[in-house]
Amino acid sequence: MAQQVKGWRRHALAYRVARALVAPYFVWRFNLMAEKEDPKGPFLLLANHVTELDFALVGAAFKSPLVFVIGDTLLRAPVLGWLLEALFGAIAKHKGIADTGTAMGILRRLRGGQNVCLFPEGNTCFDGRTGPFSDATGGLARAVGATLITYRITGAHLALPRWGKGIRRGLVVGELVGIYSHETLINMTPVEVNALIARDLAVDAFKDQEANPVAYRRKSLAQRLEHALYWCPACGEMGQITSRDNTVICLHCGLKAVFGPYGAFEGGKPFKNPAQWQDSQRARLKELVQAAGEESVLRDKGLELFQRGGGRRLIPIARGELAMSRPGITIGDRHFLMEELVSLEIYRKNILLLAVRDGGRYQLVPQGPFNALKYRDMFQILREDGRQ
Repeated sequence: MAQQVKGWRRHALAYRVARALVAPYFVWRFNLMAEKEDPKGPFLLLANHVTELDFALVGAAFKSPLVFVIGDTLLRAPVLGWLLEALFGAIAKHKGIADTGTAMGILRRLRGGQNVCLFPEGNTCFDGRTGPFSDATGGLARAVGATLITYRITGAHLALPRWGKGIRRGLVVGELVGIYSHETLINMTPVEVNALIARDLAVDAFKDQEANPVAYRRKSLAQRLEHALYWCPACGEMGQITSRDNTVICLHCGLKAVFGPYGAFEGGKPFKNPAQWQDSQRARLKELVQAAGEESVLRDKGLELFQRGGGRRLIPIARGELAMSRPGITIGDRHFLMEELVSLEIYRKNILLLAVRDGGRYQLVPQGPFNALKYRDMFQILREDGRQ
């Protein structure tokens, strides 16, 4: 008989109560269309990560209690973190880095007869497209000895964009894509399992809109789009994009782009949609990185650096201007060499999370308007250049 994890009855009860009382609101609010699922467990459920409320979208569809793998930054929140761990049994995951503790937590829950839900991307997307995930995911799915279920969420990016504020009324669809037995998985290589997962979870919100247009309505549709856009295609300036109501504006040259309910810019100008704009700004940033040598490419004033201490403590250690170059990142009088950095990720919309090789974990918190995406894009560009 499987050895059940301490507190499993409490976790299951909390899930069922939340599903009965809270899930109907999210089904209505997102206009969620999803079949009620009740597959035989224990199973490992993998779903694409679109919004911060994906756990509610998935939970509304699955009757059997799920234990969710959740970013450790959220679990550090004083009240919410305690509730998620104590009541729901959430498993912590460090963003952007391999975490054996998370893998062991998943394995313990599955061997104890519980079902686990993991969002393998680890981050919600800014561009509406399913992001990359760790190469270790396929190996994990094979190793846990449980059924693998893949679940795809579509429409949620435009209903609640990573960069935006508030839920837009449109259509969200949840779909069980595949159920794969352990026997099936062990006859595949980890690379093949990864390819299967990537295929099942693939979503492109703006291609979907072109094929089947759906209106997502709310006041101020473009509000906070500057968290996703940092380059002006008209004047070439970085960090001068802002938003007002339904309009994106460049503070330097006055460029204006009106964002509509179908996820497109009116007249297709300056780009068809935000994803196309993001592709272009990343390409431009890559050109700047390659041309800059060891000089700084990105700069922003008014940030504070915190080191994560024990428990939920955040220890302030530096503040001032943030600068990023090929050799590394500087904040105030603190410098991180690029080879020291294990990962650079984004928490919420504009808080940068740094992990270094000695185990240190840091947060860069802005004191005013700030686009964090350009720093993550540059980090990824440098990593890609290093692999070539």
